Amino acid sequence: MKLKLWKPEWLVVVFTALILAYLLMVKPLVGMANNGDFERIMNSAGLAYVPVEQADKYFSYFFSKYAFVDDALTAVGGYLSSQALLVKLTAWVQQWFQADWYDIRVLSGLYSLILMAALYRIVKEHRAISAWPRWVLAVLLVLVFADGAYAAYFNSLFGEPVSMLFLLLTFAFGAALTLRERPSIGLLAGFYVSAVFAISAKVQNAPIGIVLFLLSLRLWKWGEGRKWKYTAMVGSVLIILTSAIVFLSHGSSIKIINKYQTVFYGILKDSPNPHKDLEELGLNPEWAVLAGTNYFIPDLPINIKSPEFEQELDEKIGHSKIALFYLKHPVRYWEKLKITATQAFAIKPSYLGNYELSEHKAPGALSHTYTLWSKFKEHLLPNQLWFLIAFYGAFILVWVKSYLETKRPAARMYMELLMTIALIGVIQFIVPVIGDGEADLAKHLFLFNVCFDMLFVSGVVWVVHFMVRRHRRLQQLLSPNVR
Repeated sequence: MKLKLWKPEWLVVVFTALILAYLLMVKPLVGMANNGDFERIMNSAGLAYVPVEQADKYFSYFFSKYAFVDDALTAVGGYLSSQALLVKLTAWVQQWFQADWYDIRVLSGLYSLILMAALYRIVKEHRAISAWPRWVLAVLLVLVFADGAYAAYFNSLFGEPVSMLFLLLTFAFGAALTLRERPSIGLLAGFYVSAVFAISAKVQNAPIGIVLFLLSLRLWKWGEGRKWKYTAMVGSVLIILTSAIVFLSHGSSIKIINKYQTVFYGILKDSPNPHKDLEELGLNPEWAVLAGTNYFIPDLPINIKSPEFEQELDEKIGHSKIALFYLKHPVRYWEKLKITATQAFAIKPSYLGNYELSEHKAPGALSHTYTLWSKFKEHLLPNQLWFLIAFYGAFILVWVKSYLETKRPAARMYMELLMTIALIGVIQFIVPVIGDGEADLAKHLFLFNVCFDMLFVSGVVWVVHFMVRRHRRLQQLLSPNVR
């Protein structure tokens, strides 16, 4: 069978491969500096820094090579995530080939292949729509998801690319299940595996498992036979178990950091009465001197790393208590969401450098290669809460109208898949303030950006599809008169 490279699904693969190869594989490489998160993945995969000055390890530069300190498959780390599994796999492959060091381009190459597979399947599964909307879909997917701001994460040890890639794959398999007349069990299994990998990429992703679990229940009766129902049942159980395990298994030190940020760099930041807020939370009112500080500021007036401080914070603060506080003070939470919205379209943090030290760039220098989409979002779209509400409001209105009008089960199922992406985006927007205060909002909103972009692309394609159909109907009405 001849490969038709001019088909949109194959051109998506070709152009995505060319862009990512240029950004990630050819000097100067584009990547993302460490903000302190890499160590838990390095420990899990048996990696360490090559000799480098301590001051250069964080924020300013990224490193494409790491030393092996242990066998990748036997290395023991305290961080449970699907990202750690992929880093372990690429480390083991390089050790098997007796490489002298771990080259992060092997990891970014794997990420690139997954992205190409996801985009290929998304375009391929929409072959039923007319040519114009399908070509628009193909162009937008390359423009948006091969953007340099997203790609920079690929040459890093952050979990963000795993979140994006496997959410896209989950959507791709979901589209195949709903748009094909006879979906296979293999596609069903692909949906569940992708969902599990997306949920377990980061602790922050644990809540999205609830939404994916509800969608997965709809798949139980989507196919026939015992094998289908058994696969769907096992997959649904895996999704909800993964969410619970990921949420409960992250280290206690991470919990303390998050709790500190949530209270002192969240609730108490810009608080009109920090003493009263601390009393309401059941904490020592004398800690009000820490209001507005983050966990990593040195020489604070109170020793926040003392056993007594950490024990009280750990015992008295939980996510449910933080959520309850904001429920009692909705205006305060609304103000936090307005602050969150100002960072909603910043795909990559501006404080993390994108170049290697060997390129002799200024510390923290940023790459702007192939960042048309991310620049458009950050500089031209209103980064205000009202815009996000208007965007989601328009999506919901169109969704409800279309859902009520259509009677086809497949069309409704596809729309439920889109609504799942929308709900994941909402969760990812409201979780950061509750889980980590105002700390590192741009990075914590990464998956929100992915969901927003997926909805944006689907919205544009829907408009083009609607216009094409209307044009055809108009032509059909006019054609008898023309004759």
